[in-house]
Amino acid sequence: MLLLHRTPDGNAHVDWLVATGPTNDPESRSLASFRLPARLDVLIAGESMPAEALPAHRNRYLEFEGPLSGGRGDVQRIAAGEATTVTRTDDEWRLSIRWTGADVPQAVMLRRESEQWRVFAIGN
Repeated sequence: MLLLHRTPDGNAHVDWLVATGPTNDPESRSLASFRLPARLDVLIAGESMPAEALPAHRNRYLEFEGPLSGGRGDVQRIAAGEATTVTRTDDEWRLSIRWTGADVPQAVMLRRESEQWRVFAIGN
């Protein structure tokens, strides 16, 4: 899931949410979350971008769009799909993502480089 997060100061970023466990309880925090500077679903093989790890989000964000509490801005869903983990370690996560409406899955690798994460499109 990709959410466009517009902040009150007029800035925006993309929140990438990936389910890491059951999502039936909307208050459970089983969504790994990363802040991206741009849309992941249009990244082509060989391109990459920084990914800032965020605290796990509640499952309710799989369905939520609109204003956020506490004056944090608002979110709008810009892409959804199904991610399958290919491999996962503490420092690297390879996924195959089938974005809704896409003909072929997108292969991505999320890798920790020192204190920062980076996401790479590695093929389709």
